[in-house]
Amino acid sequence: MTIIYESRNIQIDSKIAKINSISIPIRNIGSVHIKTNGGFGRFLCTILLVFFAFVAIVAFAGSFMPQHGQGFDMTMMTVALVTSAVCLILFYGSRMRSYSLVIRTSSSDQSVLDSEDIESLNKIKVAIEKAISNG
Repeated sequence: MTIIYESRNIQIDSKIAKINSISIPIRNIGSVHIKTNGGFGRFLCTILLVFFAFVAIVAFAGSFMPQHGQGFDMTMMTVALVTSAVCLILFYGSRMRSYSLVIRTSSSDQSVLDSEDIESLNKIKVAIEKAISNG
């Protein structure tokens, strides 16, 4: 039994793939692939980002308009700051990507590992493919 890949809670050898608490015999694996999981959803984030950016701009501009003899409206400035923060969260959330390592067996596809690091998932995928081809 030759160890092909080993890292923290992952061990791939010529007979079995152990990933976290899941053990799958190599002979039962038909294929392995990496699935891309989007962030919050780019289209929805873009629409919400445009809306909240508009609200932030209007609120920011409105905070400097004289209201009933006052020269500065703190409520509008607060709305502008909160909506700006929401815009930043949506922007970065739409850019985030996560990936899943999916193993196909005779019974089903099984997502065995999720990560934002596609390089490490690719190394595990290659190790499993090597174990399959050697077995």
